Amino acid sequence: MVPARTSSLSCSWRGSRPPGRPMMATVIGLPGGLEPRHEQLKELVRAGTIDFYEVIGREVVIYLREMDVAQKVRFKIDVIGNIAGDYTGPASRIYLYYPDEEKHWNEPLKVSISPRA
Repeated sequence: MVPARTSSLSCSWRGSRPPGRPMMATVIGLPGGLEPRHEQLKELVRAGTIDFYEVIGREVVIYLREMDVAQKVRFKIDVIGNIAGDYTGPASRIYLYYPDEEKHWNEPLKVSISPRA
């Protein structure tokens, strides 16, 4: 990745529980040196792709109020690499917001941001 240039993270998941389940939370752990484009996240909310989001440290938390069994959610999050280096983010996960005992974890994302030429 080149500093100050935008790259995209592809995000996707599908429902596996009966309809009427409580709100879903997806936490996308970003490696250090990456920053999400907030305007693009706001566009996802306006388009109805996600219900709302928040950025907490290096994690982008995406919320869906409901998700049907066969529903598939796909979108991209644009990120900007700011600081050169090799980074690993916190593990990403998805879970029912209430209760939050059942979590599905994914491997941490890794990125290498090259120094400016």
